[in-house]
Amino acid sequence: MNNQIAFEFPTAQIANRFINTLRGSKLELASVKLYRGNTSVLISYTYQQLDFDRTASELDEIAASFDGNEVNP
Repeated sequence: MNNQIAFEFPTAQIANRFINTLRGSKLELASVKLYRGNTSVLISYTYQQLDFDRTASELDEIAASFDGNEVNP
């Protein structure tokens, strides 16, 4: 099952740092891109139905470390 989650950041520079952090992470993400301007990031990934999926939780933790907040995609 596909899932999308979006985060808003204080500046474009911080949003880009978040993107670069995700691209270097071990998370299996289908897509990471800027969204609705240059301070939001949209992430798409496939939800693993067999086990508990911690992807959303991990994304929340990483975003919080960059002062990001989840927004509606």
